[in-house]
Amino acid sequence: MPRTTATIRPYQGESVGMINELILRSKVSWGYTSEELDLWKTDLEVTKADIDARHFFLGKITDRTILLYSLSEISLTSCELEDCWIDPEFKGRGFGRAIFDDIGIQMKRRGWQRMRIVSDPFAAGFYRAMGAAQVGESPSKPEGRLLPVFEWQLGSTKPNKAARKSIHRAPRVEI
Repeated sequence: MPRTTATIRPYQGESVGMINELILRSKVSWGYTSEELDLWKTDLEVTKADIDARHFFLGKITDRTILLYSLSEISLTSCELEDCWIDPEFKGRGFGRAIFDDIGIQMKRRGWQRMRIVSDPFAAGFYRAMGAAQVGESPSKPEGRLLPVFEWQLGSTKPNKAARKSIHRAPRVEI
């Protein structure tokens, strides 16, 4: 498979609808039923208020958005990974590791040392591979479903040569 590169940069007014379509495509790729997706719809949808309240970053290949993540501040030294989505067509190509490399840059810029992650069960292995440690569980829908909660320390992931080749960093602007 030929090497593909993407550029990750801060949100710059892209369509909230496009963002939600990417999130849904990514979630659907894990095999959830339409009933489950309907149950989680309001929790998955990003709104304009979310965009205003969090730090969003999007990764593009030419004009196509293939990934996004968002961070919110918990304290002066910690944040939460609110969104982390990759277009299913691009999963398994090193973009997840590239996201974590970029997250590390953002955390350093803001003085954050720790990141909390409430994970989908299907993504738990990925977060462990990135160096996150499970610290608990969080209730979800339907009643009785629990989501793994991880903590990731800045510097827990050693950059991967292949991931560094998968991404270009655009000039950053404060958001």
